[in-house]
Amino acid sequence: MFESRILLIETVRSKCLIAMEKYGYDLGLANESSFGPHPTLYFVPADEEIMIFIDKKLKLEITVKKLTTNTNYCGKSIVSTKELKYIIVKIKRTSKTIMIKYEL
Repeated sequence: MFESRILLIETVRSKCLIAMEKYGYDLGLANESSFGPHPTLYFVPADEEIMIFIDKKLKLEITVKKLTTNTNYCGKSIVSTKELKYIIVKIKRTSKTIMIKYEL
């Protein structure tokens, strides 16, 4: 996960700088998040949030990170259409993404 943390920091920095350039601001604030395995509790899902503040005039950059195991990540085998509909309705209420893998 160390490599993905570096990529996450670079992503949020790029996102912030692009927006600052586009709108002509000297100050910028951006965030990015990533779900995956916890860096030390390997079989526990984790949510890593990174936020960055950039001040071009002062040449200042502040990044903060929050790592939590409090996620809505769920892996489930679904065997009926009824179960699938229930999960889809539940996810729509929280406006999250669903990934489905079909196995024969």
